Amino acid sequence: MSLEQKVTLYANVLNEADSIDQLLTSLINQTRPPDELIFIDGGSRDGTIERIMHFQESHANVKLVRYPGCSIAEGRNMGFSSASFDLVASIDGGCRAKNDWLENLLKEARPAIDIVSGSYLPDPQTRFERCVGDLMYPDIKSLPDDWDSPSHRSVLIRKRVWEALGGFPPYLVLSEDTWFNLEAARRGFKFKLARDAVVYWRPRRNLVEVFKSSFRWLMSDVKYRIGMERLHRRVFGRMLADVVAVFGWCVALATTIAISPLLGGLGLVVLTLLMIRPFRTVHYFHSEKSFRNKITKNLILLTLSAVLLLGYAVGILAHFRQKQLVATASGTKPP
Repeated sequence: MSLEQKVTLYANVLNEADSIDQLLTSLINQTRPPDELIFIDGGSRDGTIERIMHFQESHANVKLVRYPGCSIAEGRNMGFSSASFDLVASIDGGCRAKNDWLENLLKEARPAIDIVSGSYLPDPQTRFERCVGDLMYPDIKSLPDDWDSPSHRSVLIRKRVWEALGGFPPYLVLSEDTWFNLEAARRGFKFKLARDAVVYWRPRRNLVEVFKSSFRWLMSDVKYRIGMERLHRRVFGRMLADVVAVFGWCVALATTIAISPLLGGLGLVVLTLLMIRPFRTVHYFHSEKSFRNKITKNLILLTLSAVLLLGYAVGILAHFRQKQLVATASGTKPP
């Protein structure tokens, strides 16, 4: 694809004062600048809007759309509906793009390709964030050329795909890009991975942020039945192992207290080291040289296991609660 074809780039932002400057700088310095740059602001009150307006003064192709209270899905729909060109790239607040990001996306936008999947890498500032990045960010080298699960903080989509899908479901507070990817793949649209089109995104900063973020995403997927076949394979395997391990650990603890401290204590040690996967500090991360990192990564895995158990259960309850509301309400609601 010729780099001459015009492209719109949009970004969803909300209270990005701490990171908006690095996003703006990364977009200014693109080797292939966007022909149109649209910021969709969801109601910032921390100076984000003022910084974008200052940036706008020296860049005629920049538009600012204020959409207070919009969801991410609604912001994405606004980005596409406001776009002047067929090729639409997206990035999010809190990110920064490598200087050849857009150029590398466009290189893969051949006529037969509908969606170019960009990649994203962690932008860690602490040891903990590096561990989160190792565990939760995709390994670019191992991804297939037709990878169809891009984050929409790094993607290029033909506007006709968005039109064919009817846009992003506005009721989705989260999981909107997962829904879009799955629906596009189901309808036969073609994906192509641009491995060198890199956006940097800072990982979650502590276990609380990891838990909250992962819980909200998983609960949303389950509530709206997004990618359930994949979720079932992923969740039930780990859930079964963890439930059995925790049950065994409780039995061993009861044995320690009520029957034999020696026998129960031995059981606790064995189960902790061999059954509960998050504590396999020696074998699970055999390539990790830092023991401190091994401990940190195992704590993150333990947190994610708790997310799977709790988020899946809460998502199921939310789904059935929603079905009840649909059954009693007038008009149409999301499925």
